[in-house]
Amino acid sequence: MKWKKPMIIVSLLLLLGSLGVYVKSSPMGGVKIEVVDANGKAITDYGEVYYSVWTFDENGSFEVLKKGVLKGGLFFSGNRIELSKAETEKLRKMAQKMYSKTAFVGIDLWVVGEGKLYTLPPMSLELDASEDGLFATGFSLHPDFRDAIVTEITPEKESSQGNSGGRGAQKEEPEFVVPIIPREYKWVTVAETSYSDVEIPVLIIRNMAWSDVIGTLQIGTSQSDYIGPEVTVAFGKLISRKTAFDPDSIKLKALGRSFTNRYRGGSILTVPKEKTWGYLWIKGKIHYIYQQEYVCGIGADPGLPGCEPTGNERYIAKIDEFSISGKYGEVLNIESGATLERPPYLLPFDALEQSPALEGPMGRDVYLENFFGEIYDGTDGYSFGVGVPVGALINVLTGHSLPPWVDTLVVGFSAKGESYYAIMGEVRNNGPMEPVRFVGYKSSYKMSIPVKKSPWEFWKSEHVDTNVPVGFFIDVR
Repeated sequence: MKWKKPMIIVSLLLLLGSLGVYVKSSPMGGVKIEVVDANGKAITDYGEVYYSVWTFDENGSFEVLKKGVLKGGLFFSGNRIELSKAETEKLRKMAQKMYSKTAFVGIDLWVVGEGKLYTLPPMSLELDASEDGLFATGFSLHPDFRDAIVTEITPEKESSQGNSGGRGAQKEEPEFVVPIIPREYKWVTVAETSYSDVEIPVLIIRNMAWSDVIGTLQIGTSQSDYIGPEVTVAFGKLISRKTAFDPDSIKLKALGRSFTNRYRGGSILTVPKEKTWGYLWIKGKIHYIYQQEYVCGIGADPGLPGCEPTGNERYIAKIDEFSISGKYGEVLNIESGATLERPPYLLPFDALEQSPALEGPMGRDVYLENFFGEIYDGTDGYSFGVGVPVGALINVLTGHSLPPWVDTLVVGFSAKGESYYAIMGEVRNNGPMEPVRFVGYKSSYKMSIPVKKSPWEFWKSEHVDTNVPVGFFIDVR
């Protein structure tokens, strides 16, 4: 009877095979991305899941790396997105061409279930741009369905439109038609523009006190951490038709950093009592991308039968690179300076709120980090820092051809590590008034920004909704 045990094992393997269960080894190198909700529930438990993995190419344009479908099963969750060693190597080489120490990876998810399409907010991760290792790098993403854009699905057989596509044409209330199956969901770039060597205001001072005011700004940390600007995305239904910012229909989220390296920069600005405006700036390349969401049959593109817009739209604002004035060891010097005039755009005061005033006795520094506790709610500010007004600058450079609410889009900075800010500085009252008041400004709307958390705080959200500084704008009174 010695043959029974092997026969049992063979029978069990045959049974598992007939149920569609298989053993899949981890990729050698590459990336594994587990997608579960905050409670550890597999994303495939919510319905059929479509995904797209993307990045920005060396010119800063949107580039899709991989698309696919996640499906659950009886004995496996199917909630893993995998990038091969070759795919991750492409990301690393692209980052190295940009002299970035990390590669930006974006992930889009669509969930179809119970007659609805859930377009989830984009997510991102950073990949080390150094040489790829032998084993796969693991990441975990936790999408939040509360921020999803929900679209009712109209079955094709009930629609009189059929599958006629339009080249970006969108009605007031577009009817979402499901084309033939198999299908795919995609974000299509409709317009984009970039501008190089732009002076980007970082610290803005409006001096309304009869006193000399000095502002100082330092970019970088006292450690050798990598710093970089984060990618900001605004998304919602038909948001290109909005004139004013509407927090109920336009959602804002800061993704990971578009590039990183060891940087330093900064300057000193003196706004004398006879002057009103001044700002400190850094120089770099700014970029915006406008996209529309489509649902298409496999192989169909916008403008072809079987490809329909859903009405969902998004704007991406980012910095592609800094202008470099020199190098100190391994640290790159960002071209920085000061201008004694008003910034080249009107501040969106209708989208700003004041923070409590900080007293400025004569000759005493008031540190910018002191404002963070007053401005941020629910975060220490390390993960965003000062928000630079990329949206407002782009709107000026495009001749105000974008919706006015784009002025509210700001891009933050972050440094790896929790010990130091990516941007530091101070303001000081040099008299003759004694004292003056320094008032900071924050957005009147909420933005979802990434927060750093300890490994044992896995249950906490990876993002928090809070008000962020627009430029770092300080009134002196």
